[in-house]
Amino acid sequence: MPSPIVIQRTYKASAKRIWQAITDPKEMNIWWDIPAGTAFEPTPGFVARFVTHYNGIDFKHVFTVKEAIPNKKLSYDWRFEGYPGNSNVTFELEPAADGATSLTLTHTGLETFEGDRFPELAIKNFEGGWTSLIGGSLQKFVEAAH
Repeated sequence: MPSPIVIQRTYKASAKRIWQAITDPKEMNIWWDIPAGTAFEPTPGFVARFVTHYNGIDFKHVFTVKEAIPNKKLSYDWRFEGYPGNSNVTFELEPAADGATSLTLTHTGLETFEGDRFPELAIKNFEGGWTSLIGGSLQKFVEAAH
């Protein structure tokens, strides 16, 4: 069984600030390019839908929130309409030294997307995407003065 993607970073930001960035659709639009107008609520059972474009293909994302503990944990199932598979993304926030916050992202089930049949859904693409988002754009966003 393939290993999950696990990325851990420590940000010079409060858990509350990071929680806002990963749950507010307006903020998600800035650091993650979630399309403007996408509805998202950190409430178990809430289903978010949006479309992104990659290499000329429209990907219809469907996120179903499984668990939401404010300022601590957000977990949702992630799938693509019209493609096989279902995965799970979990963000966990923990206090770190000097008022910083440690974020651990875990993405499991990527092998169910059949990346061998659908190369755009290959695990390496998710590894690169999450590394860029969690280690780059989210960090810059939450550490900037707002």
